[in-house]
Amino acid sequence: MIRRLLRRRRERGVASVELAILMPILAMLVFGAIDAGEAWSRSTSASGALRSAGVRAFDSGEARDHDQKTLRALLAELNNRDIENVTKVVIYDAEGLTAPPANCMTDFAASSGGVPGLCNVYDQNEIDLILFGNDANGFDHPTCGGGDFDRQWCPTTRPDQKNASDIEGEWWVGIYFESEQTALVGIMPFFRTFELNDGVIVKQWERSS
Repeated sequence: MIRRLLRRRRERGVASVELAILMPILAMLVFGAIDAGEAWSRSTSASGALRSAGVRAFDSGEARDHDQKTLRALLAELNNRDIENVTKVVIYDAEGLTAPPANCMTDFAASSGGVPGLCNVYDQNEIDLILFGNDANGFDHPTCGGGDFDRQWCPTTRPDQKNASDIEGEWWVGIYFESEQTALVGIMPFFRTFELNDGVIVKQWERSS
């Protein structure tokens, strides 16, 4: 009888030790799954925000304030969906492309505001000004001059870039953004923050031949 009691106590002790070892692992798996689900949800929300911004881009056509309206729409949609800390937005000539041009994604392009005749790159400082409505001086020249944020690929000169190699009657504009996200729980050492990026390409306007 005594031996049985001792054996049972030993078994209970071993089970307690095993449970103590397994609990942190199980917790990490559960909370890791929660973070992964939240990341997927934010990615889906970001796609929706881009589609909404794409509609605004189409509506803005070749207006001088095209980028300004598009950026405000995108940032407002992202903010409404709890996607903050946007670090970069690229608005680019997307004709014949499926992603932003490689030279628009470099540090040099970011520091220069983009690539002439190809894209505008908006950094976090400019994004913050746009988000809070303090961007008047960034879009105040009639034809994009001085230190305008959209000076590298001015909306008013985009139709003039059309040439014989372009698809007749179509003009495509790409919108791409990057943001740094904090995981909801953040218990996984390798998944406390993650980068969220996405893009959309829209047919901007049609012109007669």
